[in-house]
Amino acid sequence: MKINHIIKFKYLIYSAGCLFFLLPFAACRAADASPVVVTPSIIDEQAEVRDILEYSIKLKNNAANKIELYPFVNDLKKNEGEQPFINPEDLDKTVSLARWIEVSRAVIELNPGEEKIIPVKISINPAAAPGMYFAAITFGQGSNRELAEQNRQATNQPEVLLNIEIEEHVVEKVENGVFKTERSLNFNGQVNFLLSVKNIGNKAIRPKGSIIIYNRRGAEIGALPINQEQTAIEPQAAADFKPAWDSGRVSGRLKAKLELEYGDSRKDINDAIYFWVLPWQFLAIFLTLLLAAISSLWILLGRIGRHKHLLTQQAILSSYRPTPPTVINLKNKK
Repeated sequence: MKINHIIKFKYLIYSAGCLFFLLPFAACRAADASPVVVTPSIIDEQAEVRDILEYSIKLKNNAANKIELYPFVNDLKKNEGEQPFINPEDLDKTVSLARWIEVSRAVIELNPGEEKIIPVKISINPAAAPGMYFAAITFGQGSNRELAEQNRQATNQPEVLLNIEIEEHVVEKVENGVFKTERSLNFNGQVNFLLSVKNIGNKAIRPKGSIIIYNRRGAEIGALPINQEQTAIEPQAAADFKPAWDSGRVSGRLKAKLELEYGDSRKDINDAIYFWVLPWQFLAIFLTLLLAAISSLWILLGRIGRHKHLLTQQAILSSYRPTPPTVINLKNKK
């Protein structure tokens, strides 16, 4: 029981000490507090590019006299606090939250006990990068803007803190510009493919897949890997791939099927083409046989022509009948 009393006594001394040290700071803070109450004091929001956010800020004058306020908009940095005041028109509109904020900069007059609603509009820039953006709308008190600016920097003035998170809007999309063989007829046994992929999204992609070769019966006879190194294609950029396939002794009309995947959602690119493989040995044999066939046909046609010519001559000779000689009787002419 005695121990409990000692612990309680120590706790009481500790609490009194804390109050002794904190009361002066609290008093200073209360002395600096503005008689104007602003609601809400913090705005936390998530948005995407091109979003338009609209808010209503309420200002109430709790003082016994009339107060004049001037709005000021400043960018804030998370680790550095308020930045030096810069005219919003001079800020980079792609990275400045202050540049996106629309609020009337005219003087706001509040009579004792009066409330006013101040509309605020935030238009997220289309080129804004994903991340957190911080800003403050401070209502400086003063009879003119210069005095209000001085009071804003020297004393505690009513303000609204804005924390806007721009969510990443990912577009993963590609355009298959070219998929073909270098030649439609391939005679040397090597088939060179040409593949072009263009990234028309807004995030880098690393397409990966293969080209699968099929024969006339639909059986797979080869495969070529595409982008095994996982080379990245940046937005609005294109990459060319030129894989080569050794056909060996394969010949004839073949099919090539493209199968690629890309993006976090594993989207597909599919395409198919047809091409011919005719090895030079096959071509040489084919040309030899073709030449032999043409020669044989030429000889045959020549023989047929000569045979027809002989038959025609024989027909002419057989149909020929010589006219008998005319006998003249000289005796009768006497």
